[in-house]
Amino acid sequence: MKAFIKFGFIALGLALILAGVAALLLLTQAEGYGRGILEDRLAAVLRVPVHIERLSFAPVRHAVDIHGLAIENPSSFKGGMAIEAARVTLQFDPTSLFSKQWVVQQIRFEGLDVRYRHELGDGTNLAALLAAAAEADTPESPGLVYKELACDAAKIHFSTNMIPGVSAGIRVVRIHETDLEGGLPLTGRQISALILKCLLRQTIRLKDQPQSDDTEPAIEAETL
Repeated sequence: MKAFIKFGFIALGLALILAGVAALLLLTQAEGYGRGILEDRLAAVLRVPVHIERLSFAPVRHAVDIHGLAIENPSSFKGGMAIEAARVTLQFDPTSLFSKQWVVQQIRFEGLDVRYRHELGDGTNLAALLAAAAEADTPESPGLVYKELACDAAKIHFSTNMIPGVSAGIRVVRIHETDLEGGLPLTGRQISALILKCLLRQTIRLKDQPQSDDTEPAIEAETL
């Protein structure tokens, strides 16, 4: 009898281990599949190549982490990246996951670098990306409600082809937006446009401010 019970516990332990390994494999595959879908969706909305190093799910934190996000400049602008972020975290409201309407409590950017580029005859790269997002006609899944957009220290780099080889400097801005679109559900295209609108507004507000050094203390952003 004791041997039978011991065998039962061993079998149960092995089953739990195998279940854990299977879940890990499924999660890894889901993360890889989700990364490809997200890259394709963002590229279709913005009409530029988009790169994501890794996508990870954090069930305990009710969050999705996008690692190594890089958005290239529109084709009419100087090559390189327009926007890069070390990590973008979508923090979900766990109570909404059991309802029809999912809620993203916060979108947080870490290590955000925005390269605002102005070129004669073409305007600015951020305005071009915003126009593409606003005009995009892509299949959309049901929208999510977004509560907050945050970044503690976004670096905004300014450059132009008016004076080749000369940088117009760097500013550091703190972004904190709440009550996004009055709590209405937003599609991927709409939230992309909203984030670009916020970044563009900050660059326009900051680009003409004098600076005494390469960087300045973070400036609190206003709400949209």
